[in-house]
Formats: sequence, structure tokens, C-alpha cells
Amino acid sequence: MPASVEPAAVDERRVERIFELPAVVAALLTIPALVIENSSAGEPWTGVGTFLNWATWLVFLTEAVVLLAIVPERWRWIRTHPLDVALVLLTPPVLPPGFQWLRVLRLLRLLRLHRVVRFARRTLSPAGLPWVLGLALLALIVAAEVFESVEPGRSLWDGIWWAVVTLTTVGYGAIYPTTNTGRTVGIVLMVVGIGVFAFVTAAIAERFVALRLKEAEREIETEVDAAGAEIETELAAIRERLDRLSTLLVRKGDCMSRVLLQRPRSTSRIRSHRGPRRSHGGPGRARCR
Repeated sequence: MPASVEPAAVDERRVERIFELPAVVAALLTIPALVIENSSAGEPWTGVGTFLNWATWLVFLTEAVVLLAIVPERWRWIRTHPLDVALVLLTPPVLPPGFQWLRVLRLLRLLRLHRVVRFARRTLSPAGLPWVLGLALLALIVAAEVFESVEPGRSLWDGIWWAVVTLTTVGYGAIYPTTNTGRTVGIVLMVVGIGVFAFVTAAIAERFVALRLKEAEREIETEVDAAGAEIETELAAIRERLDRLSTLLVRKGDCMSRVLLQRPRSTSRIRSHRGPRRSHGGPGRARCR
């Protein structure tokens, strides 16, 4: 871990990542919760709406409590996360009789959908294609069950047919919802279908792009290997020349040392004692080659 990163900051980011997916799901569930709450669907949908309202609020409350428990400076976190605090304090599931108008503030929960962008960058990759298809299948089954339950005179097979037609955005029109709940489910299913097909298209395109990138990487690696071999050959030739030059310099130095040792130590000596003077090119003087 880098020394400049505090452990508390790392823990905070880790907890935010853990709550990222639950917060996104809770924000998405706010839409059906508000639709059910403002409709006259009756039981059991009134109970479902109440459960979704409590569940989404508890997710935001749990996240805020956990983060406040691990951050070293709680007031700083409150000042820098006003949306998280507002979602907990201004959107409670139970409101006093005179404050029912505050229910409109529950739309603030939708602002947490900004996390979808960060979550999608990490999750919606070609490796996540099986998960996306699994979620689409789950949405199809749930929508078919809901269609059978809320639409009068419809069977489960009718619900499956309608869910497949809606999810694929074909829309034959032979079977369609007539209740507000069925239409709401249809809207959600159409949005899911568009997203799934867009993701599948992007995954296929990414596969072709990845193949082209691999080919380009192989070409670059081949060129780099060839250039590296050429550079190694040139370096070997340079090392050989340097070795030769070093050998010549050593020989030259040894020769010069011998010449210096053969010089007379004093010019005042009588040359007659040493015999006749030899010429520079004579055999008595060492030569350096």
C-alpha cells in the first residue's frame, strides 16, 4: 500500500464499493415503490409497495451508519456527503399526518443512480455477459408472473409470451396489459430489453476489436523483437571493438613502461662507461607497436 494512502480512506472506499450495487438496486426499486404507492392496486401490492419503501430506505440508512462508524472525521463526511444524509433524514418510510407532502422527496433516492456509471464500467464488460443474460431471464420470469397475477383472464403462458415480446421490443400487440401495474412492468421490461440488446451488441463489437488489437500487438512484438536482435548484434560488434582497443591500450602501456625503465637515471653520467651512443632506430632501444 502506498505510504500516502491512509488505511481509513482505503476502508471507506472498500465499503462504498460493497454498498454500490445495493444502492443502485434500491434507487431503481424506488420507481415501482412510488408507482404502487400512488396507485389503487390494493392488496397484495400495497404491502409490496410498503416493503419496497422500507427496504430501499434501510439500504441507504445502513450505508450511512457503516460509513460513519469507520471514517475518522464524521463531521467532514457529513459535510462532503449531503445527498447521503438527505436520503436518510428527508425520505423516511413513515411520515406524520401533516407531513405527507414530504413523500415527493423520496424522488431524491433516484439521484443515487449516478453510481450506475461507475458500476457499469467495472461490471458491464464482455466477461459479465452471462450475468446480464441471467438478469434478463430473471426479469422475464418475474414479469410473466406479475402479468398473470394482475391481468384478468390471463395464464402464465400468456405472461411468458407477452414478456418475451416486450423484452425483445417486437410488440405484436396480440396480448397487452390493461392495468396500471401491468403497464408499469411493461415499461421496465422494455427498458431492460433495450439495455440487454445494446450490451450484447457492444460485447460482439468488442470481441472483433479485441481480435484486431491482438493482431496489432503481435505485429508490434515481431517488429520489436527484430529491432532488439539488430541492436544486440550492433552492441556485440561494439563490445568486440572495445575489447580490441582495450587490449591494444594495455600492450601499449606495458611497452611504454619498459621504455621508461630502460632510460638512464641521470644525464650527468659519463657516456663512455655505457659505450657508444645508439641511434633511435637501433636494436638496443625498445619499440612499442
